[in-house]
Amino acid sequence: MDMIDFKTLPISKRVYQETYPILLPVSEWEFKKHQKFWLVDNIFKEGGLDLLKEMAQCYPIVDNNNADDDWDHNPFKVFHLPYWITAPICEAVREFVLREYFHQGPELQLIDERLSEWGNIYVKEDCRPLVNSCIPHVDFPHDEGWIANLWLSQHEEKETGTNLYDFKGAIDEGRFDFQLDSRHQRYTEWHSWVGDGKNHTQGFQNLTRDKAFHWGFRKIEEAPCKYGTMTIYNGNTPHCPFIDDSVQWRWSHAFGFKYKSLARVFNTQEVQF
Repeated sequence: MDMIDFKTLPISKRVYQETYPILLPVSEWEFKKHQKFWLVDNIFKEGGLDLLKEMAQCYPIVDNNNADDDWDHNPFKVFHLPYWITAPICEAVREFVLREYFHQGPELQLIDERLSEWGNIYVKEDCRPLVNSCIPHVDFPHDEGWIANLWLSQHEEKETGTNLYDFKGAIDEGRFDFQLDSRHQRYTEWHSWVGDGKNHTQGFQNLTRDKAFHWGFRKIEEAPCKYGTMTIYNGNTPHCPFIDDSVQWRWSHAFGFKYKSLARVFNTQEVQF
């Protein structure tokens, strides 16, 4: 092994933390509220987005999710960044949600708050997702919370993004009734299609309108992939990616802010975004 096999970050940890803030204050972010998500712009200081991308490319893929022995529902290659890099963004997403959803300041503390992050990379020629990866999912089966997708690759309008859905049935611990209830008219069909949950397909498969309706989903809107912006939505709104066949690769980084459901704590119904 030689030193050439290692990567060096463009700036040191100390300089990044102490003297190189990459974000603008949340109060200066520009955003538009849609039915199911916020589209947020003007997030970074000059050069901040480029620096984040340069640093991110120093870290390896940790989950392929396209090999025969990968059984994750996520159809993308995944990598993680250390908390000292992503902490400013995670904390800013938290502040934004507290401000815009709860109408409170960052001093508000929810029950069992947790922040997370992961990078998602789609490569068309490598994509072999699970057959059911096109079906919408929720991110926090035991909690409540929000996802902020930061878009880091450039695409034409409508080429790719996130579809957000309503579901006409019941959801229990992050799973849909047709997956759990043996009395459901689609239960046998679902388990016959999915099999042991380890079956891969060649190439990314978008969820068509007819197939969505078949499983009980109705698309509400599309959260677009616009370079340098964030789309922030409730992680328990059923959602899935859409990727046009013309897209060769896609890169986003997700930041999660979750907490214990107030409805679970107080046994009440929680208001949804």
